[in-house]
Amino acid sequence: MIRKAEIVDLDLMIQIDLDDEGVTTSDSNMTEQELKDHSDKILKFVTEEDRGAFIFEEEKSNKKVGVLMYSISNRDRKLPVKTVYEELDRSLFQ
Repeated sequence: MIRKAEIVDLDLMIQIDLDDEGVTTSDSNMTEQELKDHSDKILKFVTEEDRGAFIFEEEKSNKKVGVLMYSISNRDRKLPVKTVYEELDRSLFQ
């Protein structure tokens, strides 16, 4: 089953993002401030209208097994770093 993430899912979302298949630093190597900053970043996927998240649960057990987080970006907005939007054909976007 897939459902929209809620604030009660925040701890799971943070842990999954930190695990990130071993790519990011584990929470045991982060300072208290880094953990707070990371938590605040993930919270935005539940609270901001241009971001969102879905929780994947096993239907029989309701066990949470995954998270998909996304953000919506306005291609016309100038960002401080180069993005893939600059490389893609404009006709691909509304």
